[in-house]
Formats: sequence, C-alpha cells, structure tokens
Amino acid sequence: MKNIINIDFKSYTSIKIGNILPVEVLHTPISQEDRYIIGHGFNTLVSPQAKHLAILGHAFNNIEPLPNGMIKVGAALNSYALFKYAKKNNLKGFEMLSHLPGSVGGLVAMNAGMSLHKQGVIMRYEISDILEGVISSSGFIHSSLLQLDYRTCHIDDIIYYAIFKANKGFRAELVHAFQKIRRKQPNGASFGSAFKNPPKDFAGRLIESVGLKGKSMGNVCFSEQHANFLINKGNAHFHEAINLLEEAKRRVFDSFGIMLEEEVVIIQ
Repeated sequence: MKNIINIDFKSYTSIKIGNILPVEVLHTPISQEDRYIIGHGFNTLVSPQAKHLAILGHAFNNIEPLPNGMIKVGAALNSYALFKYAKKNNLKGFEMLSHLPGSVGGLVAMNAGMSLHKQGVIMRYEISDILEGVISSSGFIHSSLLQLDYRTCHIDDIIYYAIFKANKGFRAELVHAFQKIRRKQPNGASFGSAFKNPPKDFAGRLIESVGLKGKSMGNVCFSEQHANFLINKGNAHFHEAINLLEEAKRRVFDSFGIMLEEEVVIIQ
C-alpha cells in the first residue's frame, strides 16, 4: 500500500510557487515507473497539474562509512549535513555544499556545483569530482556511466544512495570563497540560477543584454541584482514563472541565436 501525504508546494519549494498535491513517500527502493522525485524543493517548479510525485523517506537520510574508504550517503540527506560530516572528517571536495542547498540525490541528479574565477580562469567544482557512483533499484552504477557534465547527469532510475570518494584534505579557503559568491546573489524566493550558462558565456549577461534584468511579469521578475535569478515577488503562479522563462529564451535566441536551457527542474 502506498504511503501518500499532501504537500503544499507554495511552502515547500524555494520559489514558493505551487498548490497542495498528493506525494508518495518511498521507504524502500523500487523502480521509477514514471515517478518524479522532488527532493527538498530547491531549483524546482511544480505545475498545479503535476502527478506521480514522490519523495524519499527517512530510510535514505544517513551517512555510512564503507570498508573501501568511501562513504555511502542517502539521497534524502540534506546537503549541509553532508558538508558538516565532511568538514568534521577532513574530506576534500565537499566544500561547495556549504552553500548549495538541497537533497544529496537532487544535487547528484543535476551534477550541481559552483564556479570560482581566478585570474581570468573559471574553476569549476562539481559533484562529479567526488562521486564514485550511485545506487538505484537496479544496483550500483559507476559515475563513468552517468555521462556527468555541466549540470547534467543521465540516469533513468531513482537515486537512493550516492557513493562518494573520501579523500582527505578539507579546504576551508574554498568555503570562504563560495561564501563571497553567495553574498552577491539576490535574496528572496527563487530557484537559484534559472538557466544554465551557455558555453563561454553567462545566462545572466544574455538576459540583461535583451532588457529583462528587473523585468516583471505578473508576480515574478528577473532580479535587478542578478538577471539569472527569477524572483517570486509574492503570490506568484506557475504560469507566470513559465511565461517569463519562455520570454527570456525567446529574446535571447532572437538576439544571439543561443537557446537557453533551464537549470530549474520543471515538473508538469
């Protein structure tokens, strides 16, 4: 028998947009069967008509050291809990999680990360740097088979656990550098970055270039502080957010021939 709860996505998601919808809680690994795992609701926009939604239960909210020197992490675990564990145990590569909210499974599913600019060079720090593999209902899948790339991971099943490398050498200086980046980003209800950065360019720059920085559409707008942040000004609706995202894609393509790709996960 399915364990169903009702979730108010207006409160649950970081963008604070949505309706009350039924969600299945998974307590044991099962195949995906068209379920949409919503994680902790960061970087997620859920349609009022969305169906087959699911979250992982508390059984997937743990960290287990493995005999091979790696760690097995439940996909429902909060990213900051993993960061604290890594800091306490002097583990390298987890520093970015100090400022990347969400569930571990969600961060793996999008190969989340942060970038630093040093003397004109972009240094990318991503989940793929430390990921050994994942465990789905079909078993262990090595990271080399996941086609991990910039904000991309190819997997057709639910991630229940992530297996991470446990290399020593926690870097406190990176935490401070990531903190400086976050201080420059807008406050308010948002997804974080709305679009992925195109190769050798920035989505925020392109959106600003077509006159959409600070642009409102109903109760949503692109931030005056950072054009790639879509902000809920209060009581925003799903279609307002969709329409503004589509307007940005249209204008940028018409002006630059670049089709922006959403970083936000849209569940319809």
